[in-house]
Amino acid sequence: MNSLPEVVLARKLKCETYDIIMVISKFEKIDEIIAVLKLFQEHKTISKAHVNLELLFVNKDSAYGENVLISLELYKLIKKQPGGREYELTDTGNEALKRKEVPSPEGGLFNIIVSRETLLKSKIIGIKKVESGRNPAQKPDSMPEWLKNELDSATGKTIRLPALNEESCIIDSFEESIFKRDSNNNYRLKLKLEFGKETELYFFNGNDLLIELANKIDSFSVFRDILKNEGKLKIVNENPVLFVRADNLSSQEIMTFTKTYKIMEPEIENYGKFDPVEMRGINIAPLDRKEAIKWAIKLLMETITDYIDETKYKEIAEGVSNRFSDYYDHNIILSYLPTYQNALIKAIAKDDKFINVYWYLLAPSDLKPELV
Repeated sequence: MNSLPEVVLARKLKCETYDIIMVISKFEKIDEIIAVLKLFQEHKTISKAHVNLELLFVNKDSAYGENVLISLELYKLIKKQPGGREYELTDTGNEALKRKEVPSPEGGLFNIIVSRETLLKSKIIGIKKVESGRNPAQKPDSMPEWLKNELDSATGKTIRLPALNEESCIIDSFEESIFKRDSNNNYRLKLKLEFGKETELYFFNGNDLLIELANKIDSFSVFRDILKNEGKLKIVNENPVLFVRADNLSSQEIMTFTKTYKIMEPEIENYGKFDPVEMRGINIAPLDRKEAIKWAIKLLMETITDYIDETKYKEIAEGVSNRFSDYYDHNIILSYLPTYQNALIKAIAKDDKFINVYWYLLAPSDLKPELV
Protein backbone atom coordinates (compact mmCIF):
# COMPACT_ATOMS: atom_id res chain seq x y z
CA MET A 1 0.00 0.00 0.00
CA ASN A 2 1.32 3.40 -0.98
CA SER A 3 0.88 6.68 0.84
CA LEU A 4 -1.01 9.55 -0.75
CA PRO A 5 0.87 11.12 -3.67
CA GLU A 6 2.28 14.62 -3.53
CA VAL A 7 -0.36 17.07 -4.75
CA VAL A 8 0.13 20.72 -5.74
CA LEU A 9 -2.94 22.97 -5.62
CA ALA A 10 -2.59 26.22 -7.55
CA ARG A 11 -4.58 29.38 -8.20
CA LYS A 12 -4.12 32.97 -9.33
CA LEU A 13 -3.23 35.41 -6.55
CA LYS A 14 -5.61 38.35 -6.39
CA CYS A 15 -3.72 41.54 -5.53
CA GLU A 16 -4.39 45.21 -4.87
CA THR A 17 -1.92 47.99 -5.66
CA TYR A 18 -1.57 51.37 -3.92
CA ASP A 19 0.81 54.31 -3.87
CA ILE A 20 1.67 55.32 -0.31
CA ILE A 21 4.07 57.88 1.16
CA MET A 22 6.44 55.83 3.29
CA VAL A 23 9.87 55.58 4.82
CA ILE A 24 11.39 52.16 4.23
CA SER A 25 14.83 50.71 4.75
CA LYS A 26 16.46 48.55 2.09
CA PHE A 27 19.45 46.41 2.96
CA GLU A 28 22.87 47.57 1.76
CA LYS A 29 26.41 46.34 2.32
CA ILE A 30 28.19 48.81 4.65
CA ASP A 31 31.40 47.15 5.80
CA GLU A 32 32.18 49.54 8.66
CA ILE A 33 28.85 48.88 10.38
CA ILE A 34 28.99 45.14 9.77
CA ALA A 35 32.43 45.11 11.43
CA VAL A 36 30.87 46.51 14.61
CA LEU A 37 27.98 44.04 14.51
CA LYS A 38 30.45 41.17 14.24
CA LEU A 39 31.60 42.00 17.77
CA PHE A 40 28.34 40.39 18.91
CA GLN A 41 29.60 37.08 17.56
CA GLU A 42 32.17 37.15 20.37
CA HIS A 43 30.20 39.04 23.04
CA LYS A 44 26.58 38.89 24.13
CA THR A 45 26.67 42.65 24.81
CA ILE A 46 29.25 45.30 23.92
CA SER A 47 30.31 48.71 25.18
CA LYS A 48 32.42 51.54 23.79
CA ALA A 49 35.47 49.77 25.24
CA HIS A 50 34.95 46.81 22.89
CA VAL A 51 34.74 49.12 19.87
CA ASN A 52 37.76 51.19 20.95
CA LEU A 53 40.02 48.26 21.75
CA GLU A 54 38.98 45.67 19.16
CA LEU A 55 38.13 47.85 16.15
CA LEU A 56 39.55 51.37 16.49
CA PHE A 57 42.66 50.43 18.49
CA VAL A 58 42.44 53.49 20.71
CA ASN A 59 42.13 54.03 24.45
CA LYS A 60 39.16 52.08 25.88
CA ASP A 61 37.63 55.29 27.29
CA SER A 62 37.79 57.22 24.01
CA ALA A 63 34.60 58.95 22.90
CA TYR A 64 35.01 57.47 19.41
CA GLY A 65 33.57 54.13 20.51
CA GLU A 66 30.46 55.75 22.03
CA ASN A 67 29.86 57.78 18.87
CA VAL A 68 29.97 54.61 16.76
CA LEU A 69 27.45 52.90 19.03
CA ILE A 70 25.10 55.90 18.98
CA SER A 71 25.20 55.76 15.18
CA LEU A 72 24.18 52.09 15.21
CA GLU A 73 21.44 52.91 17.71
CA LEU A 74 20.01 55.44 15.25
CA TYR A 75 19.93 52.65 12.65
CA LYS A 76 17.92 50.63 15.21
CA LEU A 77 20.52 47.90 15.04
CA ILE A 78 21.38 47.98 18.74
CA LYS A 79 19.77 49.24 21.92
CA LYS A 80 21.21 50.18 25.31
CA GLN A 81 20.38 47.89 28.18
CA PRO A 82 18.29 49.58 30.91
CA GLY A 83 20.44 51.37 33.45
CA GLY A 84 23.73 50.21 31.95
CA ARG A 85 26.46 51.08 29.50
CA GLU A 86 26.23 47.89 27.50
CA TYR A 87 24.40 47.52 24.17
CA GLU A 88 22.59 44.50 22.78
CA LEU A 89 21.42 43.59 19.28
CA THR A 90 17.86 44.34 18.21
CA ASP A 91 15.93 42.00 15.91
CA THR A 92 16.93 44.28 13.04
CA GLY A 93 20.55 44.07 14.12
CA ASN A 94 20.39 40.28 14.24
CA GLU A 95 18.96 40.26 10.72
CA ALA A 96 21.67 42.65 9.49
CA LEU A 97 24.42 40.52 11.06
CA LYS A 98 22.96 37.41 9.48
CA ARG A 99 22.68 39.04 6.04
CA LYS A 100 25.92 41.02 6.30
CA GLU A 101 23.88 43.99 5.10
CA VAL A 102 22.55 47.07 6.85
CA PRO A 103 19.08 48.66 6.42
CA SER A 104 19.37 52.11 4.89
CA PRO A 105 16.24 54.34 5.19
CA GLU A 106 14.66 56.14 2.25
CA GLY A 107 11.48 58.20 2.12
CA GLY A 108 9.08 59.02 -0.70
CA LEU A 109 6.16 57.66 -2.68
CA PHE A 110 6.16 53.87 -2.86
CA ASN A 111 4.06 51.43 -4.83
CA ILE A 112 2.88 48.62 -2.57
CA ILE A 113 1.36 45.35 -3.75
CA VAL A 114 -0.86 43.62 -1.20
CA SER A 115 -3.28 40.70 -1.12
CA ARG A 116 -6.10 39.62 1.17
CA GLU A 117 -5.34 35.98 0.32
CA THR A 118 -6.15 33.83 3.38
CA LEU A 119 -3.20 31.48 2.78
CA LEU A 120 -0.61 34.24 3.21
CA LYS A 121 0.85 35.14 6.58
CA SER A 122 2.19 38.43 5.23
CA LYS A 123 -0.25 40.23 2.94
CA ILE A 124 2.51 42.52 1.60
CA ILE A 125 3.82 41.13 -1.69
CA GLY A 126 6.02 43.94 -2.97
CA ILE A 127 7.19 47.51 -2.26
CA LYS A 128 9.10 49.63 -4.78
CA LYS A 129 9.87 53.30 -5.24
CA VAL A 130 7.58 55.18 -7.64
CA GLU A 131 9.94 56.56 -10.26
CA SER A 132 7.46 58.66 -12.24
CA GLY A 133 5.13 61.18 -10.64
CA ARG A 134 1.51 60.33 -10.06
CA ASN A 135 -1.42 62.18 -11.61
CA PRO A 136 -1.79 65.42 -9.59
CA ALA A 137 -5.53 65.41 -10.26
CA GLN A 138 -5.98 62.13 -8.45
CA LYS A 139 -7.34 62.58 -4.95
CA PRO A 140 -6.10 60.37 -2.13
CA ASP A 141 -8.36 57.82 -0.46
CA SER A 142 -8.47 56.78 3.16
CA MET A 143 -6.49 53.66 3.93
CA PRO A 144 -8.70 50.55 4.49
CA GLU A 145 -8.61 49.33 8.07
CA TRP A 146 -7.29 45.88 7.09
CA LEU A 147 -4.38 47.47 5.21
CA LYS A 148 -3.55 49.81 8.09
CA ASN A 149 -3.52 46.86 10.48
CA GLU A 150 -1.23 44.93 8.13
CA LEU A 151 1.22 47.83 7.81
CA ASP A 152 1.14 48.52 11.56
CA SER A 153 1.94 44.87 12.21
CA ALA A 154 4.82 44.90 9.71
CA THR A 155 6.38 48.21 10.82
CA GLY A 156 9.85 47.77 12.30
CA LYS A 157 10.16 44.18 11.08
CA THR A 158 12.07 42.70 8.20
CA ILE A 159 9.62 41.53 5.55
CA ARG A 160 10.28 39.46 2.44
CA LEU A 161 8.85 40.66 -0.86
CA PRO A 162 8.17 37.64 -3.10
CA ALA A 163 7.02 39.80 -6.03
CA LEU A 164 10.53 41.31 -6.06
CA ASN A 165 12.38 37.98 -6.01
CA GLU A 166 12.58 37.82 -2.22
CA GLU A 167 14.08 41.27 -1.79
CA SER A 168 13.63 42.38 1.83
CA CYS A 169 12.93 45.68 3.51
CA ILE A 170 11.82 47.26 6.77
CA ILE A 171 8.82 49.58 6.94
CA ASP A 172 9.83 52.49 9.19
CA SER A 173 6.71 54.66 8.84
CA PHE A 174 3.82 55.39 6.48
CA GLU A 175 1.07 57.93 5.88
CA GLU A 176 -2.54 56.79 5.92
CA SER A 177 -3.53 58.47 2.65
CA ILE A 178 -3.38 56.14 -0.36
CA PHE A 179 -3.68 56.34 -4.12
CA LYS A 180 -5.23 53.25 -5.67
CA ARG A 181 -3.75 51.81 -8.87
CA ASP A 182 -5.00 49.18 -11.29
CA SER A 183 -3.53 45.80 -10.41
CA ASN A 184 -2.33 43.69 -13.32
CA ASN A 185 -0.13 40.69 -12.56
CA ASN A 186 0.30 36.99 -13.19
CA TYR A 187 1.24 35.97 -9.67
CA ARG A 188 0.14 32.51 -8.55
CA LEU A 189 0.18 30.50 -5.36
CA LYS A 190 1.05 26.82 -5.14
CA LEU A 191 0.13 24.75 -2.10
CA LYS A 192 2.29 21.63 -1.90
CA LEU A 193 0.69 18.79 0.06
CA GLU A 194 2.18 15.44 1.00
CA PHE A 195 0.78 13.11 3.65
CA GLY A 196 2.92 13.03 6.78
CA LYS A 197 4.90 16.13 5.81
CA GLU A 198 4.46 19.82 6.55
CA THR A 199 2.38 21.65 3.96
CA GLU A 200 4.36 24.24 1.98
CA LEU A 201 3.25 27.41 0.19
CA TYR A 202 5.05 28.76 -2.88
CA PHE A 203 4.75 32.12 -4.61
CA PHE A 204 5.14 31.74 -8.38
CA ASN A 205 6.34 34.55 -10.62
CA GLY A 206 8.44 32.62 -13.10
CA ASN A 207 10.13 30.76 -10.23
CA ASP A 208 8.78 29.06 -7.12
CA LEU A 209 9.60 30.92 -3.88
CA LEU A 210 8.83 29.26 -0.58
CA ILE A 211 6.80 31.65 1.61
CA GLU A 212 5.12 31.45 5.01
CA LEU A 213 1.62 30.10 5.46
CA ALA A 214 -0.88 32.06 7.57
CA ASN A 215 -1.71 28.88 9.52
CA LYS A 216 -0.54 25.29 9.54
CA ILE A 217 -2.60 23.13 7.19
CA ASP A 218 -3.03 19.42 7.82
CA SER A 219 -2.52 17.60 4.52
CA PHE A 220 -4.82 14.71 5.44
CA SER A 221 -7.70 17.11 6.15
CA VAL A 222 -7.13 18.76 2.77
CA PHE A 223 -7.12 15.43 0.93
CA ARG A 224 -10.31 14.48 2.77
CA ASP A 225 -11.96 17.76 1.69
CA ILE A 226 -10.87 17.37 -1.93
CA LEU A 227 -12.01 13.74 -2.20
CA LYS A 228 -15.22 14.02 -0.16
CA ASN A 229 -17.41 13.53 -3.25
CA GLU A 230 -15.47 10.43 -4.29
CA GLY A 231 -15.57 8.45 -1.05
CA LYS A 232 -14.56 8.40 2.61
CA LEU A 233 -10.86 8.92 3.36
CA LYS A 234 -9.55 7.04 6.41
CA ILE A 235 -6.21 5.96 7.85
CA VAL A 236 -5.47 2.22 7.60
CA ASN A 237 -2.13 0.89 8.83
CA GLU A 238 -0.77 4.46 8.90
CA ASN A 239 -1.72 5.07 5.26
CA PRO A 240 -4.68 7.03 3.86
CA VAL A 241 -7.24 4.93 2.02
CA LEU A 242 -10.32 6.13 0.13
CA PHE A 243 -13.33 3.87 0.71
CA VAL A 244 -15.45 3.75 -2.45
CA ARG A 245 -18.15 1.78 -4.22
CA ALA A 246 -17.07 -1.07 -6.50
CA ASP A 247 -19.35 -0.01 -9.36
CA ASN A 248 -17.68 1.66 -12.33
CA LEU A 249 -14.16 0.71 -11.27
CA SER A 250 -11.95 -0.38 -14.15
CA SER A 251 -10.25 -3.77 -14.25
CA GLN A 252 -6.94 -2.06 -13.48
CA GLU A 253 -8.42 -0.30 -10.45
CA ILE A 254 -10.02 -3.53 -9.22
CA MET A 255 -6.67 -5.31 -9.48
CA THR A 256 -4.38 -2.62 -8.06
CA PHE A 257 -6.64 -1.09 -5.37
CA THR A 258 -5.58 2.34 -6.68
CA LYS A 259 -7.31 4.99 -8.77
CA THR A 260 -6.53 8.34 -10.40
CA TYR A 261 -8.97 11.17 -9.73
CA LYS A 262 -9.28 14.43 -11.63
CA ILE A 263 -10.91 17.02 -9.40
CA MET A 264 -12.25 19.94 -11.42
CA GLU A 265 -12.85 22.33 -8.50
CA PRO A 266 -10.79 21.24 -5.49
CA GLU A 267 -11.90 23.18 -2.44
CA ILE A 268 -10.43 23.51 1.04
CA GLU A 269 -12.60 24.60 3.93
CA ASN A 270 -11.79 28.22 4.92
CA TYR A 271 -9.36 28.58 1.98
CA GLY A 272 -11.59 28.40 -1.08
CA LYS A 273 -11.25 26.81 -4.51
CA PHE A 274 -8.25 25.96 -6.67
CA ASP A 275 -7.50 25.05 -10.28
CA PRO A 276 -8.32 21.50 -11.51
CA VAL A 277 -5.89 18.88 -10.23
CA GLU A 278 -5.13 15.25 -11.02
CA MET A 279 -4.44 12.94 -8.07
CA ARG A 280 -2.69 9.74 -9.13
CA GLY A 281 -2.27 6.48 -7.26
CA ILE A 282 -4.90 7.01 -4.57
CA ASN A 283 -5.33 3.88 -2.41
CA ILE A 284 -8.92 2.65 -2.63
CA ALA A 285 -10.90 0.02 -0.75
CA PRO A 286 -14.55 -1.14 -0.60
CA LEU A 287 -16.92 1.25 1.15
CA ASP A 288 -18.56 -1.55 3.20
CA ARG A 289 -18.77 -5.35 3.35
CA LYS A 290 -21.45 -5.49 0.64
CA GLU A 291 -19.17 -3.53 -1.70
CA ALA A 292 -16.24 -5.73 -0.67
CA ILE A 293 -18.10 -8.85 -1.81
CA LYS A 294 -18.93 -7.30 -5.20
CA TRP A 295 -15.32 -6.15 -5.52
CA ALA A 296 -13.96 -9.57 -4.54
CA ILE A 297 -16.08 -11.37 -7.16
CA LYS A 298 -14.84 -8.97 -9.84
CA LEU A 299 -11.27 -9.41 -8.65
CA LEU A 300 -11.64 -13.19 -8.69
CA MET A 301 -12.77 -13.13 -12.30
CA GLU A 302 -9.91 -10.78 -13.24
CA THR A 303 -7.39 -13.05 -11.50
CA ILE A 304 -8.38 -16.16 -13.45
CA THR A 305 -6.25 -15.83 -16.57
CA ASP A 306 -5.49 -19.49 -17.35
CA TYR A 307 -7.15 -22.91 -17.41
CA ILE A 308 -7.68 -24.15 -13.85
CA ASP A 309 -9.22 -27.02 -11.92
CA GLU A 310 -11.14 -26.86 -8.64
CA THR A 311 -8.01 -27.03 -6.46
CA LYS A 312 -6.41 -24.11 -8.27
CA TYR A 313 -9.71 -22.22 -8.15
CA LYS A 314 -9.86 -22.53 -4.35
CA GLU A 315 -6.26 -21.33 -4.07
CA ILE A 316 -7.02 -18.26 -6.18
CA ALA A 317 -10.22 -17.52 -4.21
CA GLU A 318 -8.31 -17.61 -0.92
CA GLY A 319 -5.68 -15.27 -2.31
CA VAL A 320 -8.38 -12.87 -3.48
CA SER A 321 -10.13 -12.83 -0.08
CA ASN A 322 -6.79 -12.11 1.63
CA ARG A 323 -6.46 -8.91 -0.42
CA PHE A 324 -9.29 -7.48 1.73
CA SER A 325 -7.91 -8.51 5.11
CA ASP A 326 -6.82 -4.96 6.03
CA TYR A 327 -10.43 -3.82 5.82
CA TYR A 328 -12.77 -6.78 6.51
CA ASP A 329 -12.71 -10.36 7.80
CA HIS A 330 -11.26 -12.24 4.84
CA ASN A 331 -12.97 -15.48 5.89
CA ILE A 332 -16.35 -13.80 5.55
CA ILE A 333 -15.37 -12.43 2.15
CA LEU A 334 -14.23 -15.92 1.11
CA SER A 335 -17.53 -17.44 2.22
CA TYR A 336 -19.41 -15.15 -0.17
CA LEU A 337 -17.26 -16.00 -3.20
CA PRO A 338 -18.89 -18.55 -5.56
CA THR A 339 -17.59 -22.11 -5.32
CA TYR A 340 -15.92 -23.68 -8.30
CA GLN A 341 -19.13 -25.51 -9.23
CA ASN A 342 -21.26 -22.38 -8.88
CA ALA A 343 -18.79 -20.37 -10.97
CA LEU A 344 -18.85 -23.10 -13.62
CA ILE A 345 -22.67 -23.10 -13.69
CA LYS A 346 -22.78 -19.31 -14.01
CA ALA A 347 -20.15 -19.40 -16.77
CA ILE A 348 -22.17 -22.00 -18.72
CA ALA A 349 -25.29 -19.86 -18.20
CA LYS A 350 -23.39 -16.96 -19.79
CA ASP A 351 -23.67 -14.81 -16.65
CA ASP A 352 -22.07 -11.44 -17.48
CA LYS A 353 -19.76 -11.58 -14.46
CA PHE A 354 -18.40 -14.99 -15.42
CA ILE A 355 -18.47 -14.96 -19.22
CA ASN A 356 -14.77 -14.03 -19.51
CA VAL A 357 -13.68 -17.14 -17.61
CA TYR A 358 -15.99 -19.55 -19.45
CA TRP A 359 -13.24 -21.47 -21.26
CA TYR A 360 -10.79 -21.30 -18.34
CA LEU A 361 -13.30 -23.19 -16.17
CA LEU A 362 -15.00 -25.39 -18.76
CA ALA A 363 -12.24 -26.69 -20.97
CA PRO A 364 -9.18 -27.58 -18.84
CA SER A 365 -9.51 -31.28 -19.67
CA ASP A 366 -9.44 -30.59 -23.39
CA LEU A 367 -6.62 -28.06 -23.43
CA LYS A 368 -4.65 -28.94 -20.32
CA PRO A 369 -5.31 -32.58 -19.45
CA GLU A 370 -2.67 -32.52 -16.70
CA LEU A 371 -5.09 -30.39 -14.63
CA VAL A 372 -7.72 -33.20 -14.52
